[in-house]
Amino acid sequence: MALTGRLAEQRPSNLMLHMLGRQVLATLGANDVPAVMLKGTELSLAAHGSIAARDVGDLDVLVAHDDFARADRALESLGFEPAAHQTAEQHGRAWLHREYEHRCGGLPTLEVHWRLHWLEEDYATAAIGRARCVSDAPRLQPADELVAMLLYYARDGFSGLRLAADLAGLWDRLDPSAREHAPSQVADIAAAHPELEAVLRCAAECALRVVGLPRLLPAATSRGASLALRLMNWDLRGDIEQVRANARVIDLLLARPELVRSTATRHWTAPELPLPARLTHPLKLMGRGAIALNRLGRGRAFAPLPGEFRAACRPDRQE
Repeated sequence: MALTGRLAEQRPSNLMLHMLGRQVLATLGANDVPAVMLKGTELSLAAHGSIAARDVGDLDVLVAHDDFARADRALESLGFEPAAHQTAEQHGRAWLHREYEHRCGGLPTLEVHWRLHWLEEDYATAAIGRARCVSDAPRLQPADELVAMLLYYARDGFSGLRLAADLAGLWDRLDPSAREHAPSQVADIAAAHPELEAVLRCAAECALRVVGLPRLLPAATSRGASLALRLMNWDLRGDIEQVRANARVIDLLLARPELVRSTATRHWTAPELPLPARLTHPLKLMGRGAIALNRLGRGRAFAPLPGEFRAACRPDRQE
């Protein structure tokens, strides 16, 4: 009964967000800006079969970075303007997205993304180019939807169960043909974007262990990947600052050697924080990172999976 009541409560607001998202996509398309919606109500429908199954608070849309200027002008015609609180860095290629707010207020924040993970450069643009039309709206190919979810999961430091459950739901609702070809297609995407290979392998391994997702990629075997897997925080241990610190450490562990320095600099400087917080951030990050790595001593995991979870990973899903 509680779940039924919660779904009924979320349905009107999610329906409004869904309709607004479709309007955003139509406006971008009319201005020659290819785009797809991310997460939100589209994922709620794709992974769980109900527009109300996920708690949605904002809109996320993906465009190619080279289309940002045209997207900006198109969104202005709908009344959306870049959020005033953003720093200069958030308007450059170093950032994941740009936030927009409606000039009249009362509408949710709109986040326009040009990439799905800190370490990628051109995967999102390629995925948009492969998108197909479903129910009169552009949507990523099934393999790209799985890859996008794996990247979200990794970006959040393999924390909690929500994204893992979304991955499981997305897989279970794939049609048989898409399910048959998905592993090879995901492998092809990982091979085409080597900067993401370790990230995708670790995310797929975590999803296998937590929700029994089939093995989409071979397990990563590097020292950094092994530590990243052990930092998986499925039950959200520690406070929010520790959860975020774990995610930053995982980013560093999975970055290719040539990207470690830029990744460390981004996490170290934290340009999204106000100036007073930025001054103390490096020391806090070092302390939290040390706590996370100390928990891994003697081969331990940061948040060990209970035996029931391991048993739930059915053999037929691991082949």
